Formats: sequence, structure tokens, C-alpha cells
Amino acid sequence: MLVRSNQNMVYMSAGLMRFIVTLLSILGAHSIALPLSPAFPTHELQYIMDQSQASVLLSSAKFESKAEEILKENLEARPKHMKLEKKLGGGEHRKIRLEGPSDGQGGMMLYTSGTTNRPVSSLEMLWLIVY
Repeated sequence: MLVRSNQNMVYMSAGLMRFIVTLLSILGAHSIALPLSPAFPTHELQYIMDQSQASVLLSSAKFESKAEEILKENLEARPKHMKLEKKLGGGEHRKIRLEGPSDGQGGMMLYTSGTTNRPVSSLEMLWLIVY
């Protein structure tokens, strides 16, 4: 998966392991991760996409049709849709260098319903999550 740093990246993935790997990949790229629940109504997910100013929507094969449904309507910004491919091992192994938080970049954005009956966001920066 090619991820540039400093992006807001929304993702829907099936399975706990894929969820965690996707989250860590986004944080490792010093970007902001925003997990979406595919069970939410499409209009709420579109609202979250617009409010978060996401530049990328990642989806596993299981939620590809939901991602396309979200992107079908007119969004303020047109995020790029990237499909997460399932890797079954046996691939090339590369050395990975782990870095600490970089100047407070990256983090996790979560939306809750709040008391306004509209999703409300909370942004937790990576350095707060790590420490």
C-alpha cells in the first residue's frame, strides 16, 4: 500500500488483524487514521468524509461496494478510493525501520454521535496515543 504522509485517511476493513495493520500503516506514515463503520447509514458516512477532509478512502474487498456507494454522491472533496489487497504470505520481505512520533504528525480521528444528532469528531495526535 502506497501511503504518503500528512493525509487524512478513512478506512473500512474486515477482521481485527487487517484493522490493526491498516491503522498502524497509516500512523507509520504520519497520517491521520479515521476508521469508519460500514454499518452506519451512507449519508452519515458521507457527512464524516466531508467533515474530515479525507484525501483517501481505503476499503477491503468486503466493503468495496459500500465505499463506492459513499463516493457516488457529490462530496465536497473527491477522495481517492484504494482497495486493500489480501496478502497471503510468501512475498518479498523488507527491513522496516520504526520511528517515533515526528513533530506531532499523525493521529487518529474518531466520530461519535454526540448530543447534536450529527457525528462529532475528536482528534487524538499520535504522540498522545504513544505516551
